[in-house]
Amino acid sequence: MRRSLFWLLYQYPETGECVASVHETALEHAAEADRLGFTSLWLAEHHFVNLGTAPNPAVLLAAIAP
Repeated sequence: MRRSLFWLLYQYPETGECVASVHETALEHAAEADRLGFTSLWLAEHHFVNLGTAPNPAVLLAAIAP
C-alpha cells in the first residue's frame, strides 16, 4: 500500500518561531516519513500568511529529496 502526506506548514511568530525552524522541522519529519515508508509528500502553497509557510514548495521539496 502506498501512503502519502499532505502538509500545511504552520508558523507561530507570537511564540518566537521563525520560518527557518518550521522548514528545519519539515526536513526532520520528511526524513522520518521516508524511514516509515511513506512514498510521497504534498505541500500547500500560501503566500503572505502564517498558514502554509512554503511560498515555493518546489524549493522545499528539492531540499527534502534525497
